[in-house]
Amino acid sequence: MPRGIYARKKTVLDRFNDKYIPEPNSGCWIWVGTINRNGYGEMRHLGYPGQTVAAHRLSYELFLGPINNLCVCHRCDVRSCVNPDHLFLGTIKDNTLDRDKKGRGAKGFKIGKKLTDADVIRIRELRFVDGMRFKEISKLFKVSSKNIEHIIYGDSWLWLK
Repeated sequence: MPRGIYARKKTVLDRFNDKYIPEPNSGCWIWVGTINRNGYGEMRHLGYPGQTVAAHRLSYELFLGPINNLCVCHRCDVRSCVNPDHLFLGTIKDNTLDRDKKGRGAKGFKIGKKLTDADVIRIRELRFVDGMRFKEISKLFKVSSKNIEHIIYGDSWLWLK
């Protein structure tokens, strides 16, 4: 690359194209740049000062167009894939239904499990009286520990008498 005052700055597309490797068998473009703790690629983008943008979302915008506050979902279910042919737009509900249909939800938990008032009272007893941890309670009731947290703090259930 030329140096000095005549050096051309790399475009976002140039920088993006340097950070993936095509996988010939699946057709996925595997992100080799920064990967976040959830397994999705990330890249700094000057259009979002001081922020990183999810690589699959940036891929969609660069190759297919605007996202308009929708989710960018993977047909291939490979989080580090940035191939625009493997991406599609959907709502949060679409993304959740796609995840659940493909069996990628939390392992061992029933989707849409309904808790009763008695369950909520017992959950709070287990936490406040027995001192049980969120994760232990969540396994017992087969719901996420985040769900238990919301129940404990009264975010998702009113306080029952």
